[in-house]
Amino acid sequence: MTAITLADILGQARQLPLAEQARLTSILDRERALRLIELLDEWAADESGYEDETWTQLQAALDDERTRLGMRSLFNDADHSS
Repeated sequence: MTAITLADILGQARQLPLAEQARLTSILDRERALRLIELLDEWAADESGYEDETWTQLQAALDDERTRLGMRSLFNDADHSS
């Protein structure tokens, strides 16, 4: 059995008439939205405490990278103090 790749599917989709391409895009967008909602629901239900442990580290990393690029901080220093 040969595996079908995303490149194969996209190549075939490009050969469809424009109206069918638009319909396919709409279906894929809805599917992505449903998957995102499922993921967000899963995250919201997570009570492991992981985000409490890692959020300050993520804030600091984002601000450090923005500073390195000459951009303003997203968070106050107090938001990600250890």
